[in-house]
This record gives sequence, structure tokens and C-alpha cells, in this order.
Amino acid sequence: MWSLFLDAAFKVGLPLLATLGLVMVFRRVKLPHGFQEGTNDIEGIYLAVVAAIYAVILAFMVFVVWTKYDAASNTVDQEASALMDVQRIAQALPDPYPAQFREHCRAYAVAVVDHDWPNMAKKERTRDSAGRDALDLVWKDLFALQHDARIDTVSRDHLYDRLLVINDARRSRLRTARTDLPAVLWTLLYFGGGLTVFVAAVFSVEKIGLHLFKAVALTLLIFMALFVVQALDHPFRGFARLDASAFRTPSRQQTSAPAGDAPAHTEHGGRTMPPPSVPQ
Repeated sequence: MWSLFLDAAFKVGLPLLATLGLVMVFRRVKLPHGFQEGTNDIEGIYLAVVAAIYAVILAFMVFVVWTKYDAASNTVDQEASALMDVQRIAQALPDPYPAQFREHCRAYAVAVVDHDWPNMAKKERTRDSAGRDALDLVWKDLFALQHDARIDTVSRDHLYDRLLVINDARRSRLRTARTDLPAVLWTLLYFGGGLTVFVAAVFSVEKIGLHLFKAVALTLLIFMALFVVQALDHPFRGFARLDASAFRTPSRQQTSAPAGDAPAHTEHGGRTMPPPSVPQ
């Protein structure tokens, strides 16, 4: 909580202080006589144009980062749900497969919570192989079914489909954790915000109280929006980070749902496929 307060105070409070200082300096500086006569109309039009252009840019960035954040949340849910589906489907298999799938799925969920999430919070590539090795074991369990005549093709295809979802979701999750808005876009956002605030701060207003209120309100709105954009751009770190609660259920699950709860069948033609590479 304190880290959030300090972060907001730094990223929003400093621009507010700068705006207050700019307004006070501008009002105390004695400009040449007639320098500002007849300029308010032009300044008003210029401020409206600058603010409109910046509003469009800022709204687009908010949309981009919210889409990224929502996609990351959906990816986490898909990965965790598919992991639980694997355990449920495996319950319909003969021994010893249910216990093997359950143990390895639980190991993968624990690796995601204990290893992947801390690394993503620090924006580090997952160097330890706990998650990758655990998922490889689940794939090996699947391919061991090919040599067992008791296993029907439908169950094997169900498991193959769910493991593909886990593999793709894991890759997407790790990539999202390492991806940020390009620096050039952040430069545009802060430069545009500073320019908009500057134009508002030097706008001629007779009453100083009204002048300060308008400049401070605009600064607060712009830099609070930038603070939110930055938070949503980092789905796995910061105060708005996604948690790993979706993976704690499969990691603690002792029993699985009956086979009738398995997801709808997706045909793969019973073909044998090599396991796709699992990202680090």
C-alpha cells in the first residue's frame, strides 16, 4: 500500500508541483505592455486543438493497454482451466495414469506459482526449468498412452487438445510479462501531456485562484491517466498485477471431477503429434 502511495505521489505529485510553480512564475513575470492583448482568443483555440489531439492519443493508449491486460487475464484463466481439465479427463483412464497426471499437473501448478510469477513480477526471463520440466512430464504421460491398448482415441485427443491450450497460454503469458509499450510511445505521452499542461498554465486568467484550479485539475487528470496506463501495461507487476490464484486450485486439488465433466471433444483424427517446444 505504501509503495502504491509513494509511486503515485512521485508520478502525479511532481507534475502538480511543477504546474503550480509554472503558474506562479508566469503570473509574477512582468511582460511588456500590450504583449498579451488580444491573445486569449488565439490561446483558447490553440489549447483546444492541443488538448483534443492529446485526448485522442491518450484514449488510444488506454484502449491498447486495457486490451493487453484483459488478454493476459483471459490467458491465465485458460491455462489454469485447461490444467484442471487434464486432471479431470485423466480420471477416466485406467491405473496408473490418473495418479501420474494428477501429480505432474499439480507440480506444474506449483512451479507456475512459486517460480514463474516471481520472475514475471521482476520482468525476468524464467531461467529455472521447474515449469518447463513439469509440463514436459505431462506431455510424456500423454505419449505413454499411445502404447496402451486400453486407452481410447477420444480420451487421448481430449488430453492433447487441452495440453496444446496450456502450452500456447504459457508462451503467451511469458511473452506478455516481458513486453512493454515502446519508449517512443511513452515519450509521446509525456511530451504531449507536458505540452498540454504548459499551454493551460500560461493561459491568461484574471483570477489566480481560478487559474490554479484549472491548471491543477488538468494536470491531475492527465498524469493520473498516465499512471493508470503504466499500471495496466504491466499485468504481472505493480499494484494492478494479476495474481496466481487460478493455479492454486489445481495445485491443491486432491480429487478430480468425474469424467462426465470433461470438455467437449475436439477431433484430431487420432494422429500422433510430437510435443511442441515449451518456452523457458
